[in-house]
Amino acid sequence: MAEYLFVYGSLLSRAAHPTHRVLREHAGLLGEASTPGRLFDLGSYPGAVPDPSGRERITGELYLIKPASPLLQLLDEYEGCRPEDPRPHPYRRVQLRVETARGRILAAWLYLYNHPVAAGRLIESGNYLDRIRQR
Repeated sequence: MAEYLFVYGSLLSRAAHPTHRVLREHAGLLGEASTPGRLFDLGSYPGAVPDPSGRERITGELYLIKPASPLLQLLDEYEGCRPEDPRPHPYRRVQLRVETARGRILAAWLYLYNHPVAAGRLIESGNYLDRIRQR
């Protein structure tokens, strides 16, 4: 069964973060996608939280994870949410509905921020690249 990953922050291809190479090695880019949620600028990285109303959306990229890839375990380590990592974890990996640019709905893994976002700044567009451009 195919597994998908939705990224919205430092792992975006155009964010130019060194960890993106791990993603390129273990998954194939399918294109732009979005999911209901709110995106916050937390300084050097963003954090996504659910939007129960479904009105606000986060824009990102959807990847198809290669079969038998250790990608999710590698990203769990990167995001600090392995079982052995100190708790509370900064992120939690969940599966949510993601909509592709062509309107297809898929279940994809993504990392939600697991702490209060009161100190963060809402990225109103839902697109982390917009925030990077403003810096």
